[in-house]
Amino acid sequence: MNAVEFIQKYGYKDAKSILDNLPKNTTHITNDARMFVNAKSPELIKEIKKQINSLVCVSDLKKFISSIELVNTYGSLSQAKEFLLSDYRTKSSPMAWSRLNNAVFDYELIYGEVI
Repeated sequence: MNAVEFIQKYGYKDAKSILDNLPKNTTHITNDARMFVNAKSPELIKEIKKQINSLVCVSDLKKFISSIELVNTYGSLSQAKEFLLSDYRTKSSPMAWSRLNNAVFDYELIYGEVI
């Protein structure tokens, strides 16, 4: 399961809560969020290492949660899109515009194009 599927399954609030309560240095979680893995740990057994690609990547989950939060600061997906199309692009830094544009793309990956 990837981070998008995880958020689709558990919803934003539960995914955010899980993320906020992860042990330090967790890099991956199981699909049911009951087991946590630090892929960089030297003690990690080979069987777990083989499964890393099938686990939810915490850095991806953080990115998508952050994107949802950024889009939500604009009130809705449609309002964030309107803002992108406004003169915001010429008045803001290219990095800020790009981050919002990426957040809109991420939001649509998770929820579809909701207007």
